[in-house]
Amino acid sequence: MELSLHTLAVSGMLTHAALAGGLIEQLPADGSWARFDMIPSDSHFGSKPAPEPEVLTVSSVGVVTVGGEKCRWIELKIVPKAHEDSPRFVKYLVPEQYLTAKEDPMCHVLKLGQMDGVRFGPNNTMVEAVWTDKPDFRKVPYHMFLCSPLTNAVSLPNVTVGTKLGKLDCSVVTGRYEYDGNDILAFRGTFVNQLHKEAPFGVVAMRVTVETMQDGLSYEHTTWSLSWIDTGTNAKSEVPNPP
Repeated sequence: MELSLHTLAVSGMLTHAALAGGLIEQLPADGSWARFDMIPSDSHFGSKPAPEPEVLTVSSVGVVTVGGEKCRWIELKIVPKAHEDSPRFVKYLVPEQYLTAKEDPMCHVLKLGQMDGVRFGPNNTMVEAVWTDKPDFRKVPYHMFLCSPLTNAVSLPNVTVGTKLGKLDCSVVTGRYEYDGNDILAFRGTFVNQLHKEAPFGVVAMRVTVETMQDGLSYEHTTWSLSWIDTGTNAKSEVPNPP
């Protein structure tokens, strides 16, 4: 079903309401991974340091059945280019039925693991992952990569993008994703996504302007530009599953 939805999107026939904003536009075979350059610009973080260029890898690293539902382990690895020895990991367990362009995977995370990849001690070991069961969707990290379908989505003219697989004629969609938290800051995201079915997760490039609001005022914002640079089918998890 995921592939047929995406094929319609590429042909311009899919309704705008079904177009996702995150990095999972379609669900590939388990073991698939896609790597993206992630470049920040136009950042305002108050007294905090501005974000630096990073490399993001999204991978499908396991299939399990929970409560009769087939689920996937989706893992993000974020590596600062200036500090390659300090990766960060986020691992999500999500039912497959919600990992499609028309669903909201962030609201259906069954387990969430977070781990810093910095190694410590004489055995060069990593800190154990911190796990949460059925986390509050507003507190799931990196929501812009696992978010619901865009609102006010509009198709733009196709663009030709050079990739490792050659030149691809990509469909383009723009729209917004937002939510208002109660005890946390509000979030706004404006996306421009370039899509093609040959990309493992359907996304070739993404430009997202992320803005965090507090009391109706912009608290911090940055624009991230992601471009697909590599892919493979041999993904292995670097975050041990919970006991």
